[in-house]
Amino acid sequence: MTSRQRQLLLDEIVRSTRLMVAGSVLANHRMAEMLEINATDLQVLNTIDLFGALTPRDLSQKTGLSTPGVTVALDRLERARRVERIPNPVDRRSVLVRSLVKSAHPAYQTVEKTMRGTLSRYSTGELGIILDFLVKAIPVEPKAK
Repeated sequence: MTSRQRQLLLDEIVRSTRLMVAGSVLANHRMAEMLEINATDLQVLNTIDLFGALTPRDLSQKTGLSTPGVTVALDRLERARRVERIPNPVDRRSVLVRSLVKSAHPAYQTVEKTMRGTLSRYSTGELGIILDFLVKAIPVEPKAK
């Protein structure tokens, strides 16, 4: 592969990744509208769905939202009966937030099924490379204060 071909391939990977992110953001907004919550709250709910019960501080660290921002989102989600705060068995001074819904949204199940179908075409070695890229490509945002 020539250096020009490599550069074109890199450019297309970057372009495709940007398109995937844009599509994900827009789909997130549509899902949030269907659930009658805002997009940030949906991602807080999605984070709980992915990691299980978390402390508000853990949610802040995983989402990049400020601790007060997480508190506001949790208040809204609690009023909407999507999450509940429960005593933290490890630290009596804190709470855990757990989801009251089976999945943040059924559309995530469709996305996962589609992704698994697409990924099934790759070898185990190729899947390792894809995972390595995805883990390293997760955006590193400034931490909330």
